[in-house]
Amino acid sequence: MRAGRHKGPWFLFLYLFLTGAISARAATLEGTIADPKGADVPGASVRLLGAQGKEVAHTVTDEQGRFPFRGLAAGSYTYNVFLAGF
Repeated sequence: MRAGRHKGPWFLFLYLFLTGAISARAATLEGTIADPKGADVPGASVRLLGAQGKEVAHTVTDEQGRFPFRGLAAGSYTYNVFLAGF
């Protein structure tokens, strides 16, 4: 029964290692959309595009023109912003 004595600490270590490794790979991209005069642009549609130009995520800016993209894989991204009238 001695072999089973250290299962708990190893399981905890493995769990912490794996959750740390997974969260280390997730990135956040945040920004603020402003017009040419520097005023915040609320309600703008922001599309995040991956390396092949496919949409990875989309969101709408808040009242201060801010937008977040969370849980992204490491890599290069491009974004497009659209608001009718701009």
